[in-house]
Amino acid sequence: MAMLKWENKELGEAAGVSEKTAYSVKMGLSRPQPRVLAAIRKALEDNGVEFVEQDGVRRSSESVQVLQGPDDFRTFYDIVFEHVKQHGGTVCVSGVDERLFAKYQGPQSEAHVERMNKLMMEREDIRVMILVREGDTNFTATSYASYRWQSRESFSPTAFYVFGAYLALISFQSENAPKVILIRSPVFAEAYRRQFGQEWERAKIPPEKKQS
Repeated sequence: MAMLKWENKELGEAAGVSEKTAYSVKMGLSRPQPRVLAAIRKALEDNGVEFVEQDGVRRSSESVQVLQGPDDFRTFYDIVFEHVKQHGGTVCVSGVDERLFAKYQGPQSEAHVERMNKLMMEREDIRVMILVREGDTNFTATSYASYRWQSRESFSPTAFYVFGAYLALISFQSENAPKVILIRSPVFAEAYRRQFGQEWERAKIPPEKKQS
């Protein structure tokens, strides 16, 4: 893709298809299955390409939104849910203390688990990965998410979410907590996604339940 300066191999890897398939789709040499087109479109959208009317594309605009207080925190969860509902993909969450998340979500906490469980049964392209502090066994979302223990030395109480082209930084220590800084930026999202991947590989699988 010229806009991203991707070769066919890079596009194929991002979309989970072969290099040959990526080339054929890009050059219009074949009529791919809808799932292949959806995978390629998602890979492009996750990396900052926005599809517009009349089959056009453009770079997604970057934006920053500040959400503050319990009501906005619940709105943030609605944003995450609607994104994965529409696009699927992997959600990476680090620095989690589920007790704080549940406290500020209130009744929405259980409702969010229920709607995520239902969504996971409807879609097979969603994965939620959560890093918690080593020794923490409060796995609120274990029915739809995989947990791993991050070492106490590496763990930070400032949480972050990465989903699609979004990065959310979450603080429970600010005034009128929690405070969520929601950044739409493929560059920042990818940087944190890579950092998360490295920490995930180093993290321990909790002994209570072996998870993939």
